[in-house]
Amino acid sequence: GSLVFDLVGSGTTAGLENTAITSFALDAAIENAGVALVWVYINSITNLTNLILRIGSSSTVYYSMTATTDHAGNAFVNGWNLVRFNFSGKTETGTVDDAAIDYVALYMTKTSGKSDDGYRFDDLQIHSGEIYEVFYYSNYPCQTTDLA
Repeated sequence: GSLVFDLVGSGTTAGLENTAITSFALDAAIENAGVALVWVYINSITNLTNLILRIGSSSTVYYSMTATTDHAGNAFVNGWNLVRFNFSGKTETGTVDDAAIDYVALYMTKTSGKSDDGYRFDDLQIHSGEIYEVFYYSNYPCQTTDLA
């Protein structure tokens, strides 16, 4: 069910753009401290610089976020990578209408000579960070390192 694309030509970016998604609202919790997560299949990390996510009200009015590592902060690997884009580090082009988000673009920056097949994007999700206080019971309220 993932979206697949191949790298051809001499451009320095490659990816997918959707200008016809169902409009949704981006609330302040997401805009200020949320994250977008997406699974990315990278056929070859050679000559790949970063991944960029744009979310906005049009192809000329959007928030842009860049990722250079996977979700855990590790370097990209050949194969599937869970990538996190932090809204706290976003840049805004134009004035985004947060009540009418209907544009998404996800692409990579690469060298102009990079051309191979089988790149994929899957399961783009947007989450707000929320803190929960959870009470729990345990038979072991504390533990020491000296358990002889």
